[in-house]
Amino acid sequence: MAKNRQVSTKFWSDPFVMDLTCEEKLLFLYLLTNDQVNLSGIYELDVRLIVFQVGIEKEKILAMLDKLYLSNKIALVNGWVAI
Repeated sequence: MAKNRQVSTKFWSDPFVMDLTCEEKLLFLYLLTNDQVNLSGIYELDVRLIVFQVGIEKEKILAMLDKLYLSNKIALVNGWVAI
C-alpha cells in the first residue's frame, strides 16, 4: 500500500527554508517525504540512495546534512535520521 505525505504550504515561507539554497530545499523536502519516512520520523539513512534519487553529489549531500544537523532540523545517529 502506498504511503502519502502531506507537506504544509507554509513550508516554502518558513524563514529557515527561505534561507536555504535550491539543493538544500530539495534535500530537506526529500528527507520529509521519501519512501523510508514513517510516522515516527526516524529511519535509516542511505546516502547512496539519496544521491541516486535526488541527483546531487555525495559530498554535497553530506555537507547539507551537516548543515541541517547543526541547525537542529534533523538528528543523525549511526546512519539513522530523525526529522
